[in-house]
Amino acid sequence: MRKSLCAMLLAAFVACATGVAQEAPSRSHPELYGLWLHPGDAGRNQAEVAAFMDKAQDAHINTIVLLVKSEIWLFYASKLFPEDVDSEYRNFDLLRAVTIEAHKRGMKVHAWLVDFVEGRDGYAFKHHPEWAAINPDGQTTASEMLGPHRPYSDVWMCPARRPGYTDQYLLPVIREIVTNYDVDGIHHDYVRYPGDVNPDGYCFCDYCLEHIEMYDPINKMNVALEQWAARQGDGGAERAEVLRLAQTTLSQLPTGPRKSEFEQALQSLPQTVHSEAERQAVLSLQHINERLVGDPPPGFFPPERLLEAIRAARRNGADGIVFFAGGSIQHTHLWEAVKEGFGR
Repeated sequence: MRKSLCAMLLAAFVACATGVAQEAPSRSHPELYGLWLHPGDAGRNQAEVAAFMDKAQDAHINTIVLLVKSEIWLFYASKLFPEDVDSEYRNFDLLRAVTIEAHKRGMKVHAWLVDFVEGRDGYAFKHHPEWAAINPDGQTTASEMLGPHRPYSDVWMCPARRPGYTDQYLLPVIREIVTNYDVDGIHHDYVRYPGDVNPDGYCFCDYCLEHIEMYDPINKMNVALEQWAARQGDGGAERAEVLRLAQTTLSQLPTGPRKSEFEQALQSLPQTVHSEAERQAVLSLQHINERLVGDPPPGFFPPERLLEAIRAARRNGADGIVFFAGGSIQHTHLWEAVKEGFGR
């Protein structure tokens, strides 16, 4: 994106410098000239906000994206979470001032939220530490290090837990904003799991482990099988873990040849790995698992889950639904579910 932007700016500069005339493309609506805006830059009283909006208008800005929820604070007059409002803005409603002054000047205002990141001392984590995303060791992202002397300061919250951060805090904040303020849009930031500090290391909270995605039991089983085959000897805890995880996979596999193949490989799993034949029996189950990931049979991913996600989006008043991505729909055999969900 940065290279493309630089190339566009360079091309525009060269065109102007060489006198090459370029016809501007026709537009059916005004081009967006936006500005992300931190609270301290916007002002701490009505006069400062008005002065800033004058400068923005003079610079042809037509859209303000104001930070209203950071990693620690709220920057609007929240009635739901008053103690989470930044102390500098408890007696001055910044969001209301910005919307009033921006709209006077014909500018739009989007409320910008840092969605799933909280500070160690933020309201959500302080009152509900169980909402945090955790790693396999039960630690939050605050346990991570960015260097030998640089601890990671933020706590990421689990997006999946219900009830939890999403439905008990984030969505109520958004609902409060759109209900009480004349904003023109909601701008979401950090809408993901904390992969920047430990890719694939979160979330292992009890809720996520109970409602784990289909692939994870397979991947965990493969790890146990691989470790057992490499170590050899008695299966012990690794074999017990394989049998436990296999029950989840069996419950998801539709009746058919692929399920029968899995059951047969599971029944052939040895107690120990001392011979090459026993080792191959262990690796055979691992190979079947890998095929389930690479080529899942139709029905392995229940269409009901996708349909419920579509219904949930509609219940919450979404303007539309976009899936990422086409290959995922194809790979998981969910085209009919998309057709059914979008056809209603």
